[in-house]
Formats: sequence, structure tokens, C-alpha cells
Amino acid sequence: MQRLVNENGITEEMVVIREARPDECESVMELWKLVGSGPSVTDTVEHLQELTGRNRHLLLVAENSGRIVGTILDGWDFCRAHLYRLAVHPEHRHRGIARALVREI
Repeated sequence: MQRLVNENGITEEMVVIREARPDECESVMELWKLVGSGPSVTDTVEHLQELTGRNRHLLLVAENSGRIVGTILDGWDFCRAHLYRLAVHPEHRHRGIARALVREI
């Protein structure tokens, strides 16, 4: 599940929307701290590594030049979908990255 995004506002850079890997969980947590979206007491690197190892499709990242610049976390209870941690690095906002993450999840 890899997709190149180059649309409405993303003209200077190519962003790849893809499933997160377990080795990227520390970077994901750092992004969440930077944007003020946690982590909560239940968010740990170990928990995210377990999630990405078991259900990779639930945590997507937006990557630009090898750097994680956005995330979205999905939850599903067989009746409803829940979106968590939609986060975009402040230097990469207003370029359609959040919209692309939501569309991909």
C-alpha cells in the first residue's frame, strides 16, 4: 500500500503515504510530541512496534525525503472506524498531506 501524492498544493515535493514500520515508532512518537498530539500514558514505542508488526495497515505515515512528516492511526470495531493521531509536521502543513492520509486510510 504505497502511493505517491502530488496534488492540490503539493507541488514542490513528493510525499509517499505508506504503512509504518516498527523501526519508525520513535520518530512517530517524536512527531506527535512536536505537534502536541500526545503521547498519552498508553502510547509507548513498544505498543506502536507491536501494532505495526501485527496490523501494519492501521498506522500510516507520510514520508518526504526519508523523513516522517505526517501520521494517521486507524481503529475499527467492526461497526465503526475511528481516526486518531492525524498529525502533520508544522513545516509541511497546508500542502494536502492530512487530506491524503485520511483518503488513504
